[in-house]
Amino acid sequence: MAETLSFPMTDEQRAQLYHWLGGLFLQPLNKERIAAHLSGPGAAFLADLEHSPAFRPALTVMTQALRVETCERNLSQAFSLLFLGVGGPATVPPYESAFTDDNGRLFQRATRRMEDELRRLDLSVDASCAEPPDHLAVELMTMAQLIARDDRAEQARFLDRHLSWISDFTELCGRRDRSGFYAAAAQLLTAFIETERLVLNKAGSAILEREIA
Repeated sequence: MAETLSFPMTDEQRAQLYHWLGGLFLQPLNKERIAAHLSGPGAAFLADLEHSPAFRPALTVMTQALRVETCERNLSQAFSLLFLGVGGPATVPPYESAFTDDNGRLFQRATRRMEDELRRLDLSVDASCAEPPDHLAVELMTMAQLIARDDRAEQARFLDRHLSWISDFTELCGRRDRSGFYAAAAQLLTAFIETERLVLNKAGSAILEREIA
């Protein structure tokens, strides 16, 4: 989180935001990570994100939750209930399969497609991560890797192919997250994805115009 953000964002800043959001949905924030969001570079990172009106409402909710004295316990409980299956019917599965399979089952076609995608891109899930490749965090961090490769056509393709389910995920988080933090994080993610689609589609149109000319 060492760098500040401006709008429009650079590719490096876009990748940083994808990676940060992926981390939020991969594991709950511990005491050290919470503190890193409230002071120094982490606080500057969040403050710069607030320059975007589309991000500001979600960030206000998130920073308020981070300042609560019992934040670590609150977010750990919320994460377990929402994303680890502890909440039973109140669970929000962070997997593409859950939202794109006809029966909402995990480890289905989306998982296999992401496995194929990672092989094609010569990427792999770190051995320390026990999640399947269609986990939200894996998909977001894959986008960060694609940005580093500087291929916007590939980024646009991946976004449309693998992150079209985010609005449904966000809607479910909004209904089931009692902490408010993860619902707001999902809202921020949705706003970012919508911005990304506009940016990448505009870039693709510019490339096409140059090719035609």
